[in-house]
Amino acid sequence: ARQTTLTLGHIEQAVRELLRRPIKPNLFVFSDDIVWCQQNLLLDNVPIHYVSNEEIGGDLGDHFQLMTRCRHFILSVSTFGWWAAWLATYPQKMVLHPPHRTSNSWSADGWLVL
Repeated sequence: ARQTTLTLGHIEQAVRELLRRPIKPNLFVFSDDIVWCQQNLLLDNVPIHYVSNEEIGGDLGDHFQLMTRCRHFILSVSTFGWWAAWLATYPQKMVLHPPHRTSNSWSADGWLVL
């Protein structure tokens, strides 16, 4: 089953959605390809922090724990990010993600499909 990839267009759309609300986002980027993200995520007026494996010792558990502490999420169609967003406890969290090709129920209540 193919999943929809999170594109640069999706990310730009999600950032615009965050900026149109009374939020001043600081983006924390978690990826297995941080170099690609640094070269391609060119977003004006939004602070971006790249969380690389080297910074936290390469421990996916640490990545996951940090992700659950985020207030808002721009997700790829990935269960790793999905669970981090699901378990995050910030009451006003926003979760934005691309559509899932094979599931209409992938999104939790209140999550926004890009």
